[in-house]
Amino acid sequence: MRKNWVVFIVILLLAWPSIICAASIYNTDSEPYKVKGRTIGGSWIYTTIYSGVTRYFRCRYGCQIVVVDTASEIVLESDADIVIDNGELRIR
Repeated sequence: MRKNWVVFIVILLLAWPSIICAASIYNTDSEPYKVKGRTIGGSWIYTTIYSGVTRYFRCRYGCQIVVVDTASEIVLESDADIVIDNGELRIR
């Protein structure tokens, strides 16, 4: 049992920086959206965000996020909480 806790704590410590330095994107709409994101100068990462789901993108030093289906785009200087509302990105 103790071994399980040690493994859990190690995983949490390794994941913590990624969670802290991430932009969260929550889809408030009833339909899924294809979204792409990248750190400034980085390559695109594609994902689908379903209704009521939150996804995270690394955004410590800035990032660009685009809803592919609607071409809504947002550029962030650091991490932030973002929502998709009627297909548009906005800061929460």
